[in-house]
Amino acid sequence: VMQHPLPRLLGGLPSEKPELARQASPTTWISADDPPFLIMHGLEDPLVSDQHSRLLQRRLTEAGVSARLLTFPNHGHSFFSSADQRQTVIDFFQRQLRRDPADD
Repeated sequence: VMQHPLPRLLGGLPSEKPELARQASPTTWISADDPPFLIMHGLEDPLVSDQHSRLLQRRLTEAGVSARLLTFPNHGHSFFSSADQRQTVIDFFQRQLRRDPADD
């Protein structure tokens, strides 16, 4: 049984350490100059709810950052196993790394 790592990171539950939890949250640090995101989430993840990925995508989009969320039914926290998933990541990086900043 996996134990959630957040209490180890914060030294307690988020409700007990709200400022540390805020600082640890990636949504706290979003800004319009962030790079594009590809977010992949297994819907059977026992550690992180897909609502966290949905919130991250929403906040990035609200800040004007390109953010794509892909969810995978029947996959948990560590699922990066299919050739299709790997190809999706490769395609994302190829598109982003080949972008000409002058096009922005």
